[in-house]
Formats: sequence, structure tokens, C-alpha cells
Amino acid sequence: MAIFMSIIVFIVSFVLLLGTYILLVANNKIKKRRMDKVLRLVAAYSLAAALVYFYQYLYL
Repeated sequence: MAIFMSIIVFIVSFVLLLGTYILLVANNKIKKRRMDKVLRLVAAYSLAAALVYFYQYLYL
């Protein structure tokens, strides 16, 4: 169950972070960067969020 919930947290955080980036670029709040760098960074943050959730679910 913890792994399934961690996957859900990863997907949700990935979609939210990527959507936020797209909205900020569309409204000219930040500069557009290469998409592969953005996807790598968003994936890293999402993975970190999922791992923290997994740790908290198991040990707290």
C-alpha cells in the first residue's frame, strides 16, 4: 500500500510542478528553458517528495 501511495504522490507532484512551470512560462513570469532540463528537475523534486512520503508512511 505504501508503494502504491508513493507512486500516486510522485504522479500528482510531477503534474502539479510541470503545470506550474508551464503557467509561469505562459504568463512571462520566468524565462523558458530547455524542456529536458525542466523535466529532469521536476522529476527529481517529485521523486524526493515520493520518497519522503514513503519514509513517513512506514516509520512515523
